[in-house]
Amino acid sequence: MKTGYSVRALCATFEVQRSGYLVWSKAPAGPREQSDAQLTEKIEAVYQKHQGRYGAPRIQIELAEQGATHGVKRIARLMKAARIRGFSI
Repeated sequence: MKTGYSVRALCATFEVQRSGYLVWSKAPAGPREQSDAQLTEKIEAVYQKHQGRYGAPRIQIELAEQGATHGVKRIARLMKAARIRGFSI
């Protein structure tokens, strides 16, 4: 986290133990986070393949054809987080 505040000050403000924060920050990514990262890579590949023209619904259809069954809302959420946005002509 890059802010103007120290970890100690932030932990005091949010009433969190500093040691607990440090353990949490060094913990490996959970299964959902790992799955989201892998899916984001697939989304970016489809997006690039279609030169940025596909939005979440079309990307979801193409991924379903590849065997990956994910909801369009999840794909839209990951696209938003990765700042990927389809455009229309």
